[in-house]
Amino acid sequence: MAPDAYKWLSRGLLEQIDTFVKRALDGQWALDICIYEYELQEIRDFVEAAHARGVNIRVVYHAKPSDSRTKKNAQYLAPLGKAVLRPRVTSKICHDKFILLSKMDGKKREAASILCGSTNFTENGVYRQFNVVQVVEDESIAEQYLKLFEFLFAGNNPSETKKFITKQDPMKPDVPLFVGFSPRSGGTDLKDFVDEVNHSRRDVLFCVVFSMDKTVLKAILGDKNDPILRYGISNAPGNIKGYEADKTRAFTTPALLPKGIEGWLAEDYRGQKGSIHIHAKVIVIDFTTDSPVVISGSHNFSGPASSGNDENYLIIRGNRDVADYFGCELLRIYDHYRFRFVAKDVYKSKKAKAKGPRLAPDDSWTKPYFDAKDLKMTDRLRFTGS
Repeated sequence: MAPDAYKWLSRGLLEQIDTFVKRALDGQWALDICIYEYELQEIRDFVEAAHARGVNIRVVYHAKPSDSRTKKNAQYLAPLGKAVLRPRVTSKICHDKFILLSKMDGKKREAASILCGSTNFTENGVYRQFNVVQVVEDESIAEQYLKLFEFLFAGNNPSETKKFITKQDPMKPDVPLFVGFSPRSGGTDLKDFVDEVNHSRRDVLFCVVFSMDKTVLKAILGDKNDPILRYGISNAPGNIKGYEADKTRAFTTPALLPKGIEGWLAEDYRGQKGSIHIHAKVIVIDFTTDSPVVISGSHNFSGPASSGNDENYLIIRGNRDVADYFGCELLRIYDHYRFRFVAKDVYKSKKAKAKGPRLAPDDSWTKPYFDAKDLKMTDRLRFTGS
């Protein structure tokens, strides 16, 4: 694939990682990396270039026994030198994906900024999956990441880590910006996610993966025909599952349309090394209000993510700009797969007059948007600020 095509697929994500790493200019700076999968050559080049500049680099990496990732991680990290590497041996997974930028004060690190999100440092993560990278320019938040990293780098085991996080990182439901870590005891993170969603007044947008905790799933799906607009997508085995505002209309669509659609080329996996799927883990609550909430990170909103894995996530309350970025992107992805679902049915026939919805020759299509009994009217009012 041509470099321009890769750049288009990255959509600025790889460039953001590059820019962030380059902020560490020399030996007066430090980068602390905690990573699940460390494979993509471009990111390895960024980090090795920083190492060559004299930047103080440390890495905690996933090293579960018998996991093929462990050998790859160790192999690709070797150029940095064993002294700065800490294998994270766990029976679960070290699922973190973050880079911490610090300024050096002698031998002491002063945390400055954090890059985190859902993106694994792989070709799949950067080029083929729907993912998120977020940079937080907040020294207090970066300091919390530094405290956790120091604890992990010191070699504390998962059991000790759970005790540390449970004590040092209690959930705080009222702060504007909260950083959470796993593993923790009592499922307090899952309870907080549920509470946040249940307090929604207008809408819930979500992008989720794998097997969610049942209480979180119930909260984001809500009750049939309740007044909350809900739009979301998730991975399902072999396809993408979407949820419409009316909970009676869930839909499933393939990630690819092998038969093609009118005016488009047929799609297939030939030459495709990895899978195409939803990998971001985001919930946006009350997107159309002045007090939205965004939850985003590596956490899969699941029991294992809460009690077993190493995870990190942000809860951002009341920041309309951030909610706009996340909300618009989630709706873009939702509409993309909703289109594929419709296209699959409309164009599955090779006949010229395939069955399915067509553009209306008049304004009849607008009627549901002015029918008080139809959720489309609610949709129109919510997204026009009414």
